[in-house]
Amino acid sequence: ESKARRHGLVAGDEVRYAFYDQRLPETVVDGATLKKWLKQASREDPECLHMELPALLVQEAEDVTEAAYPDRLQVEQAAHPLAYTFDPGDQRDGLTLTLPREALGQLDARRLGWLVPGMLESKLIAMIKSLPKALRKTLSPAPAAARKAVKQLRFGDGSFEDAAAQALSRVGGLDLSATDFDLAALPDAFKMNVRVVGEQGQTLAEGRDLGTVRRKLGAGALPSYAGMDDPRYSAPPATEWSFGQLPKHVDTTRSGVDLRAYPALIDETAGVALRLVDTRSKARRLTRDGLRRLFSFEVRKDFVWRADHWQDIDKLRLWFASVGDPASLRDQLVLRMTERAFLFDKEKIESKEAFITRQRVGLQRLDIAEREVHRVVSPVLEAAQHARLAVDRADFSTAPHANADLRIQLNNLLSSSFLVETPWPRLASYPRYLSAMGRRLDKLKRGGAAQDAAAFKQVAEHWNRYAKAATALAQQGGFDPELVQYRWLIEELRVSLFAQELGTSEKVSPQRLDRQWEKVGQ
Repeated sequence: ESKARRHGLVAGDEVRYAFYDQRLPETVVDGATLKKWLKQASREDPECLHMELPALLVQEAEDVTEAAYPDRLQVEQAAHPLAYTFDPGDQRDGLTLTLPREALGQLDARRLGWLVPGMLESKLIAMIKSLPKALRKTLSPAPAAARKAVKQLRFGDGSFEDAAAQALSRVGGLDLSATDFDLAALPDAFKMNVRVVGEQGQTLAEGRDLGTVRRKLGAGALPSYAGMDDPRYSAPPATEWSFGQLPKHVDTTRSGVDLRAYPALIDETAGVALRLVDTRSKARRLTRDGLRRLFSFEVRKDFVWRADHWQDIDKLRLWFASVGDPASLRDQLVLRMTERAFLFDKEKIESKEAFITRQRVGLQRLDIAEREVHRVVSPVLEAAQHARLAVDRADFSTAPHANADLRIQLNNLLSSSFLVETPWPRLASYPRYLSAMGRRLDKLKRGGAAQDAAAFKQVAEHWNRYAKAATALAQQGGFDPELVQYRWLIEELRVSLFAQELGTSEKVSPQRLDRQWEKVGQ
């Protein structure tokens, strides 16, 4: 009944009483006489007192299967318990997932939106009822529309809200988007309740908004795997390889649940530490940063001297001052040159032998790395300066939307650590991205506000979608390379729409971005 969310499926006590009353003789009056009778009766029929499930059901419940209503949810290598409650108004009405804190970062908020297969049709009905009246009428009666739409869904594929909008659009001949639903109006029963427990099973945090639960526990930070037998994962940071052979993963148990953790080299500035993290993608990303820092200790003085003697270093420092602390420019240049010297490919470095081998190769590439970084960074910082000045001096009286959009674009392109955090191929494209902003402003001066507004509408749809997903991912401390690719395709789309004459690095269109979005989170 809790799974199907309807009463009257299970028979009352009188049915169970009648079952045993029909089978037990009047001589059975207590435990001793029951034991004596059962010893004899079970020889003839071992299941004489076994009550089958159909005898307990007043109505047929063929749809309440393990596949439709599983008792556990698979997350990475672990299966975490699901509990069903049918009590509207109760804090845990609906579906509750219980898991240890260490597994919280492995959860995907989009997967939670799918609940379990057996609840999707009811959730679709509730979502239809949340639509504006004009749209809601087209999908009336809601149960029939939901029944058709649920057959078109691929369970767990992307965002449930996006998938529901597409399926219902096909059913009703509409053009729905996820933003048309009033998700806040949905009953709590259709929002997964996440309960995080400690090692003793005590509740640490609980709620139906995954981001809020994570913020309560600081889950954006690295999870704690304290208590691991191997001291390597809690050793202080090192400035040379002292980690032995890195395993591909480490299996451990928390709160009675088997968990899989992944070793990562963590850049702690003054040294590099070996720690365990909750996802493979996070481990790869952090390890690359950790390796970059570890290699830099060998060549830092050399690279500092080289950068300080660039002929245009004073101009670079001046231009960088509008972005961040000029003192951090030196460290970013050193790390970027280290990366180009030692981490120029995707070769895995998981042992001391591999580290030393790559170190020897990198030491032969210092001149190449310096030239590459200077050739890219110098025009990037110059273009950034010109773009900032152009936006600050522009007249946006006829296009206020462009003012806000360009400033958002600048702030996201030019964070205080963009020189070291931006993927190298994309950093090399910065002069083109920034020049496109200037071309856009030139066209606005010549009366192109209407065309600009139309192009902006296309960009805004994708940027808002990206920003929402990126914020949610940041809250869990996660990383999705497909989302990163989506973000940079938006930048290419800007060039295509606002300064087509500059060209793009790859084919791009709103349709191409939609296809890329389908890969996000997969």
